[in-house]
Amino acid sequence: MKRSLLIIMLFFNASYLLSQELYFELIIEDATGTRDTLILGYDLNATDSIDNSFGEINIKPIPFGNLFEARITDYDYSDISQLIYDPTTFHLKKQIKKKDCNSNGFPFVSAIVLSNPVYPITVNWNKVLFNDFCLEKSFITDWHPGGWFDAFHGGEQGPFTLRETENTMFINTTHSYITVSNDTVDVLFICLASINNFTTNIYTIANSTNIKITPNPTLDYLKINLIDQEIENVKIYNFKGQEQVVKMDNNVVNISDFPTGVYFLQLIFTNGETEFNKIIKSTP
Repeated sequence: MKRSLLIIMLFFNASYLLSQELYFELIIEDATGTRDTLILGYDLNATDSIDNSFGEINIKPIPFGNLFEARITDYDYSDISQLIYDPTTFHLKKQIKKKDCNSNGFPFVSAIVLSNPVYPITVNWNKVLFNDFCLEKSFITDWHPGGWFDAFHGGEQGPFTLRETENTMFINTTHSYITVSNDTVDVLFICLASINNFTTNIYTIANSTNIKITPNPTLDYLKINLIDQEIENVKIYNFKGQEQVVKMDNNVVNISDFPTGVYFLQLIFTNGETEFNKIIKSTP
């Protein structure tokens, strides 16, 4: 019955495929040959939550079965722990994000949860679609977004740029969560990004030796120490890409009112250069 309901929902979704501006399929297959397909894309009229008009249906009330299954979900990106209790509020087979290709803020990120996978798993997509301006910096990984600034320096897999290859393999995943049924499901992360999103700097950024931000983590204040640089503006983003209200006085930033979690600090200098840093608001 659960499988029948999912098939009906997927058929309902398919009737909407022409209504969004661009979409692509992720085909995920585990070692037993069991496959599941997810749909992601963008449209100017979409939101980053559940859009019924684009055929998005919340299937979280349907428990996971005994077979391999993949779902698109939201996630608590402020918690960088490798195993947490269920942080999701919705599960989808299809998600269309709002088209926002010119933003220089944090890009759109979705979690992909995997129930009952037999590793290794392979993920396939049509790389030609990622020549699109709004998607050309998109990637998939099992790195939590809070670790993207440290990518390639650990044992986790990816990020794999979707424009450069058409499939990849994961021999395991690093992050998981525990469902209300006390089952453990694994998590991947997919980022849909244009060339303007600041993840384009993630691969090259290393905190400059001329810039020190202390203390980090912090409960309240961040002191920005500079050599031969002058700050014109400071911006801070959360993991939803939302810019936070922040003030700076004498190169000191107050984040005491921020919720605990990981944020991205953007420093804009008077010479036009920009630097991004990961900062952590610690628990009192």
